[in-house]
Amino acid sequence: MRKRIKSYRRQPREHKSQEYELDLLAPAHGGFCVARQDGKTFFVRGGIPGEKVIAKSYAKKAKIIFAQTVKVNVPSSLRIGEPQSELVHQGADLAYLSSAGQLEWKITVLRDCLRRIGTSVTAEAFEPLFANGHFKASALSEKNGRTRCEFVIDNAGNPAMHIPGSIETQKISAFFLGVPTVSAHPIFQGKPKWKAITKPGDRVRIIDVSEGTFVRVGDQWYDEDANLVSLEKVTYKVRESNFLVNPSGFWQAHRDAPKALWGALEEALTNISPTMILELFSGAGLLTKKLYEKYSSIPVLALEGDPGAVQMARKNIPHVPAEETYIDKEAVEKALKNLRSKSTLAKNLEPEKLLIVADPPRQGLGPELAGALVSSEAEKILLISCDPASMAADARILIAGGYSPIFLNLIDLFPGTHHFETVCLYARK
Repeated sequence: MRKRIKSYRRQPREHKSQEYELDLLAPAHGGFCVARQDGKTFFVRGGIPGEKVIAKSYAKKAKIIFAQTVKVNVPSSLRIGEPQSELVHQGADLAYLSSAGQLEWKITVLRDCLRRIGTSVTAEAFEPLFANGHFKASALSEKNGRTRCEFVIDNAGNPAMHIPGSIETQKISAFFLGVPTVSAHPIFQGKPKWKAITKPGDRVRIIDVSEGTFVRVGDQWYDEDANLVSLEKVTYKVRESNFLVNPSGFWQAHRDAPKALWGALEEALTNISPTMILELFSGAGLLTKKLYEKYSSIPVLALEGDPGAVQMARKNIPHVPAEETYIDKEAVEKALKNLRSKSTLAKNLEPEKLLIVADPPRQGLGPELAGALVSSEAEKILLISCDPASMAADARILIAGGYSPIFLNLIDLFPGTHHFETVCLYARK
């Protein structure tokens, strides 16, 4: 069972609120700024390092007081607006910060996680990358590029999202981070035809795909005119390629994210010449397709635990010979453990020529799977992570197992939020 990364994203609701005048220090993972006063530590939302603010506390956990900025007395030059509660509840918790400021914030958080969670040994292993140009950081230019939105219907029948650190919700009138067809969907305007098919407690998902815009209420899908439809698969376009995806399954939220990941993959693997590739968490085949195009003459063994994603991947990469690409329906961890007995290809793995590519969910590889990758003795491991805390925890295990990071790319696939992606290439010493 995977060890949980300590998180401060959910806090107790019961707290006697109080206002504090604070000098904000460094950013912390989760969209907070750290402040210290009279022996107390504060995690403050809505602020920027170097600012002097008035912050109102809303929770306390252990020795940490959580607070929200209510007034900025001395603003940062990187501030472009005020933190708005509705945007924060939608996940746009850094929308008040300039693009340059967001990227600087995320680089600082990454280095802090490598030090605190990865420990000093891990942080030291990455220092040469930051110093010699083998570290790159970039961001998607469009803040409002998400093609997916999820929310609930509150007791008054309105679209709503949960308030950070609470089970309570707040009504939303639009989805700030979405593309126009999602952000201004008629369901947010309370149109009668949408009111008629929703009720309090319903979970709702909006997606914008090649076929149009669709809304899932509960388990039922509806088209743009609120007509009931059968929706088993949808299409996303990436450059000149079309990808079939389960409408309720995973796909990158921002419309430019798949192209950015392809670019990062190509850059990280420049001059890397494996004789076999093992891909973990291959999903609907986004990276598998690019790997096969780049390395068309060698076997690509892709493992995925979601049967629905496997089905889509087989349709998305039909030209790949069956004997060269194998997408396993079993859980990835089990598949990796039993790899040699399940696949003819795997029996012939040569660790010194093997490249492993892994794109795990937010919780990362975890100790068991990271340890299995170390035991594989693969020559290179390319790890794509969407959480800096889990990335640092995985890096600690890989580095302790004899791997060194040789390339690191931070990509801000989630502009306006505290989230970001890292692409890191490790080489066996």
